[in-house]
Amino acid sequence: MLTQRQIKLVRMMKGERSPKQAAYFANKLGVSVRTIHKEIRNLEQRGIVFEKRRGVGISLVSYEDLLEGVDAHDCQVTRRIDIMQDLLFQNKQTSFNDLAERYFVSKSSIKQDLETITLILLRGTSGELLSNHHGTRLVFPTTEDKITAFVNFNQYIIEQNAFANGAKTPDIIDSLLPYYTRDMIQVCSNVLYTYVRENIHAISEVYIQHCLTFLIAQVYQLSQGEHSVGNASLFHQKADAFYMDSAVKILHKISLRLDLEYTNEDVEYLSQKLLLYRFEPMPRQYVDSNLVTGLIEQVSQALNVDFSNDTTLLEQLTVHIPPMLSRLRSHTLVKNPFTEQIKLEFSIVFNVLWLAVSDFSETIGQEFNEDEIAFLTIYFQLALEKIGVSRKILVVCSTGIVTSELLIHRIKNNLPSLDKVEVASSMEAAQLDLEAYDVILTTIPLQQKASHIYFVSPLISEQELSRLLNAHTTRTSVSSKRKPSNLAAYLSEDLVFYHDHYHSSAEAIQALSNTLADRGFVTEGFQQTMLDREEFGNTDLPIGVAIPHGKPQEVQQTFVAIAKSSKKFKWKDYFVDLIFIIGISPNDMSKTKSIISGIYELIHTDERLTALRHAKNRTEVLKIVYERA
Repeated sequence: MLTQRQIKLVRMMKGERSPKQAAYFANKLGVSVRTIHKEIRNLEQRGIVFEKRRGVGISLVSYEDLLEGVDAHDCQVTRRIDIMQDLLFQNKQTSFNDLAERYFVSKSSIKQDLETITLILLRGTSGELLSNHHGTRLVFPTTEDKITAFVNFNQYIIEQNAFANGAKTPDIIDSLLPYYTRDMIQVCSNVLYTYVRENIHAISEVYIQHCLTFLIAQVYQLSQGEHSVGNASLFHQKADAFYMDSAVKILHKISLRLDLEYTNEDVEYLSQKLLLYRFEPMPRQYVDSNLVTGLIEQVSQALNVDFSNDTTLLEQLTVHIPPMLSRLRSHTLVKNPFTEQIKLEFSIVFNVLWLAVSDFSETIGQEFNEDEIAFLTIYFQLALEKIGVSRKILVVCSTGIVTSELLIHRIKNNLPSLDKVEVASSMEAAQLDLEAYDVILTTIPLQQKASHIYFVSPLISEQELSRLLNAHTTRTSVSSKRKPSNLAAYLSEDLVFYHDHYHSSAEAIQALSNTLADRGFVTEGFQQTMLDREEFGNTDLPIGVAIPHGKPQEVQQTFVAIAKSSKKFKWKDYFVDLIFIIGISPNDMSKTKSIISGIYELIHTDERLTALRHAKNRTEVLKIVYERA
């Protein structure tokens, strides 16, 4: 089934009399040019034909095939979303006749559309769809009602995208990009992510996605100059001062980055919502303390860090694990909107946890998904920061949005570690205690001067970035760069698979795991655990590398294997040509972090990754891995 964006793109192309550049369609849909090319490739896979002329543009060819691919339900949903946009975002006044003529449907169909739209948008509000001789429009008595309608719209869009993607939970940012600016969505997401990361139990994981959609809706109203009016509520400013303070911090950061104004009433309204989204712990009798301590022991061994005396971590996991188990056992997927950000910022902890929880998943009889692993990652990352095995790195740019994101990606790609990376706009930085950070990278001049503050370009070279990040390692030696020789004990020439060609991730996993089983490294069951791992979260990376792994229980001898495909092939989200297979036996779990760190340091060094791709034989591959002359 086509997604709403694909349907819009196709309809737009049908209405054009001549070819148009991808940038034209990207501007119309509010997405990037890259997204347009991606959607066109997806449509081509469905049999839809386009004509592409270099320097001229793209045009649609296969109208009949297209019309067969878009069923009546798709057209109806797309039409209703368009009408909602006009009524809600544009505050337009329309009529049954205008809508019927625009969409070439009957007035009765439009009447049914408006009835459905009323049920969707006005749920939980005092608003109404007002029709008179002037036309039809939405009317809201308060800004709070309007914000609720926007939240309802956001949730509807996310649900429709999930339906179009075959029940696969969509990315919130991608879902809402056609309706809000990228800066607005990204700023709301980043600020809420920072809040959740620092106050993990402030918001229940069940409500994080809904909280983000609400925050986007409120910030959109602020951007339009509309503010909450304030009303009597059950909110007690003294008893619930934490949420009031949280609301102030959240709106203050957003206002600095997006140049918005907010009022005390806006703060109180957000405070009320945060209070409603708060975490309610389960009664103690439902908590199995052995499961909690068992998980802490597993992760302690894998990260080679002793968490056994961390009473805060114990308390947090005691609260978190029971509802997590309920979700897993009932197959209830709770989308963590920050999973991709957590995978980027805390790549080592995230991947170590995947391997470390294998015994835990056997005990509870349930497999984890990447969203639940991401939630757990935050707890253990906070514990690492508290005991001083990670550094705090601050990235400063003028707005805290685009250039900082580029720099963060380069930091994590250059030196993936246990370090914590924060973002601040220039105005935020002026209010921070910069001495609390180990390294500060800024793309704009700062008034403050210190030896750990560096003025850099977002396009800083890999070598210079690595030098700056390694210049300050006073907090811990754990995050300093490890030598690639960490892999020497686990990688040999017979574990380098060279110039085979695979057509899919399943084919590669089956072929490689069979060979590993024949050579005694793994059991026959290792293959299925690798395939299961891919089902619960992909292991491919944008740099064209996949790092699949199976459960330690199926590993007989710890190893790292490298497979080099003669051609790139689609793994899941990305095309890959290099595969690193990790197998860690139960007796070697303490080596997990060292092995994963070694692989990430290797693949995120551009020169060595390129050299691996051009290696002519197994011996050259090993030389590159070990950095031998």
